[in-house]
Amino acid sequence: MTQMIKIVVVDDHPLVREGIIKILSLESSFQVVGELGAGQQAVELVGKLNPHVILLDLSLPDLPGVEVCRSIISHFPETKIIALTIFDDEAHVLESIKAGVSGYLLKDISP
Repeated sequence: MTQMIKIVVVDDHPLVREGIIKILSLESSFQVVGELGAGQQAVELVGKLNPHVILLDLSLPDLPGVEVCRSIISHFPETKIIALTIFDDEAHVLESIKAGVSGYLLKDISP
């Protein structure tokens, strides 16, 4: 039996979160274990939710996404973080990689 990949979606826009969750639900090996609208919530709940992967918006209202990433990676280095963003410039990509993201997805990609 295939192990379920536990995912948390962090984005401050409910419609975006819901759309991502709908897309992820099409894959039987994915299980969304949480959806959060703020970076501080993500930092506080990762230990409780124990996800394998976090889809993290880099533009959050309370904390910069790269700071959220750094904090999560420092406490839970086995958790993989995929950055979700509208920014495609080299500076944002490099800053995210330095913060510890495992991947980088632009929000304008096809589902």
